[in-house]
Amino acid sequence: MILLRHLSAREKRGWEDDDLLRPLDRAGRADALELPRVLAAYGRPRVVTSAAARCTESVLPYTVEYEVSARTERAFTVHAEAADPEAHGVEEAREAFARILDEGLPTVVCTHGELVPHLMTEAFSRLGAPFTQQLSLRKGSFWVVHVAAPDGGLASVERHAVRA
Repeated sequence: MILLRHLSAREKRGWEDDDLLRPLDRAGRADALELPRVLAAYGRPRVVTSAAARCTESVLPYTVEYEVSARTERAFTVHAEAADPEAHGVEEAREAFARILDEGLPTVVCTHGELVPHLMTEAFSRLGAPFTQQLSLRKGSFWVVHVAAPDGGLASVERHAVRA
């Protein structure tokens, strides 16, 4: 399971259109072109992404280059109008993430920074693993959760960034 925080996007300040349409900025677009090479180290996982433009644009080059299926998931989509974290649908996102974990298929989930700590907490809790480190991510960073096949427990966890 790869949990990716979307790549660098245009600033909210000065963006007057719907926040869901806010695109990647120049650095984010450059990183999106590097993402296929980075994700190739993990095979060809399918993609489940927030419907926000900055998330779908983050994974688009990967899905095109490797002909990987992708679908959007409303539960992983954060709306800028929501003032408090619970309004972001944390429980709905955790439930959707748990279903993906239960499927046991290699998957990239691309979402927003507000949800990342909650989704990693869900992963660690479901896998019976302790966690003591900072769970949030910078834009363009991702967690890789390796699950041990025989017992379904946590084998290892990695944190990486598209750009070193």
